[in-house]
Parts: sequence; structure tokens; C-alpha cells
Amino acid sequence: MKYGIIGAGNVGLTIGYYLYKNNISVKIFTRNIKTKKEYYSSMPENIFTENFNSFIDSLDYVFLAIPEYSIDNIVQKIIGRSGIPIILFSGSYKPKRNNVFTLHPAASFPCPILDVGFIEKIVFTSEQSKTIKHIEKELHINVVTIRNRNILYHTAAMIASNFITILLFAANNIMKKFTINDEDSNIILKSLSSTSLEAYFKFHKFTGPVEREDHNLIKQYFKALKGSNELNIFKSIIEYSRILKNEKK
Repeated sequence: MKYGIIGAGNVGLTIGYYLYKNNISVKIFTRNIKTKKEYYSSMPENIFTENFNSFIDSLDYVFLAIPEYSIDNIVQKIIGRSGIPIILFSGSYKPKRNNVFTLHPAASFPCPILDVGFIEKIVFTSEQSKTIKHIEKELHINVVTIRNRNILYHTAAMIASNFITILLFAANNIMKKFTINDEDSNIILKSLSSTSLEAYFKFHKFTGPVEREDHNLIKQYFKALKGSNELNIFKSIIEYSRILKNEKK
């Protein structure tokens, strides 16, 4: 099978590299090949193309790794030339045609990740279909079936990925006031965040003053954060923590 990817950004290049390293036929469409020269040491130049028409005509499947606002236009352009299955790496788009599917990588892509092991360890989400089942088997990826994909699903994905990162940035802004260098701050945050994730996935619990109802300490936190950008974030988290704790009672 021949796979094509439209969009040579973080997701497109990561998936393209994975397919290439697994000896799966892949082409990547980009509007400007010259801007991708830094990747030629990882993938051969002939994987990339600027010729949209010949690119589409040579494929069995095409993946769209493009922004949400561009999807409808590109889908129409593909359909105008070919009836091949179109697979969107989108978490919020709801397909309107029978040959359009979604396959959302449930992972963060801060940059192109040229590591086969990365794709092997993450999961993708999709509605149930024979097309996606075939792709899952041929590409050796892990797919979790979801139902009724809509913007609320992607909101949850956003909270789980970018919001965790935002919270770590907020914590680091404070932590680096106390460490000798930034690397020490990162070491501390990595220890805290990794054990907290384990507390969730292994025990489904959170810890700290909210869990033990130490209201006096929470007030001290508010006082210490007064005037900072992190105060509103912290207040919202504390309030939501209280709601969770009350729901468990």
C-alpha cells in the first residue's frame, strides 16, 4: 500500500519518519521542499514532493496533518481528483463523507519526533471502521475506538496534553526562584510530575493539602501567590480539587 501525508509539520514529519523506517511506502506533500532540507539526513529527499496532482494520483491512502481550518478545502481538492480514503489526524473534526476518517494521535508533538519508538508507545483514537482496522494492522499502531467524536472529546485531549504542560511552566516559574540553576528546577518538577501521574494511573488519587483538608496551608498558598500570574490558576485547581473530593464522599 502507498501512503501519502499532506502537511510536513510536527505530526506529518513524525508519522512520515515512522512509515519510512518501517519500509512502508510514503510520500509527503509540502508547499516548499527547500524548507525541509534539514530532514534529508533522516529521510531521503524524494519522499517529499510539491506536485499535488501526481502525489494524489499515486496513493492508496492519504493522511491530512494540517490545521482544522484547512481540512474542508483540502478534502474537496482530493475528492476532485480521487476517491481514495482520507484519514485526518484531527481530534475535533467530524467527517461529513463516507471515505473520510479520523485517526487522532493522543500525544503531544512539540516538534517533529524522529523516533520510531515514540509512535509505537502512543495510542491513536478513531471511530470504528474497517478502513481504520486495516491501517491499524498494516502500520502496527495502537488504536482505541471512541464514539461520537466532537469538540468535547478534543477539549479533554487538550486538557490532558497542553494543560499539563502549562501547569509545569507555571510551577517552573516559581520553582526556579529557589534552585541554583534551571536544570535543578527541571529535575525537581520531573520527579514531582512523574510520581503524580503514577498516583493517578495506579491509585486514581491526588495528594496534598486538599486531600487531607489542610485549609490553613491552602490559605498560606494563596497569600504566597498574591499578585502573581499563577494565583488564578492555583485557585481554579484548588476549587476543582474540592469538587472532586466532595464527589468521592
